[in-house]
Amino acid sequence: TVEALARVHQEYLERGAIEGAVRAAFWLGMSLLGKGEHPRAGGWLMRGQRLLEENKRECVEQGYLLFPVALRSLLGGNPSSAVGILHEAVAIGSRFGDRSLVTLARQGLGRALIHMGDTATGVALLDEAMASMEAGDVSPLIAGNVYCSVIEACSELYDIRRAQEWTGSLSRWCEAQ
Repeated sequence: TVEALARVHQEYLERGAIEGAVRAAFWLGMSLLGKGEHPRAGGWLMRGQRLLEENKRECVEQGYLLFPVALRSLLGGNPSSAVGILHEAVAIGSRFGDRSLVTLARQGLGRALIHMGDTATGVALLDEAMASMEAGDVSPLIAGNVYCSVIEACSELYDIRRAQEWTGSLSRWCEAQ
């Protein structure tokens, strides 16, 4: 995946398609984060940010690049910072009509609120994100990430009933792919 995304990134750059190159850098960074390769991930994410800044682009990819920043804040023990960043990502996704970004950011917002002790609001946002999944609002890459994150949150909360429901939803989604 990493090699393929690097080729995609380069191809977009050669065509002058900055947004596509940034989107590929985002997925490269997220993929590497998932593998625990934080320095490489950071390099690709910063490359995407630099491309947007150098080319003075206002686009939905700005919102995607906020997600790993929020994730770093959340994992670093600063969920209130993550909440602000994720609200901004939701706003960008809404402005550009990107339901995948909105869903990704809302589930992240739900997780951050749970970490802050606002479990009821956080779980409601997770359920809303899952409803977006069932409605088919999101891309398969985002869907996989959101399903796993929400089910993980349910496990952390020992909400077995909710975890079972969403695992069933995930199974149905996987069967349909």
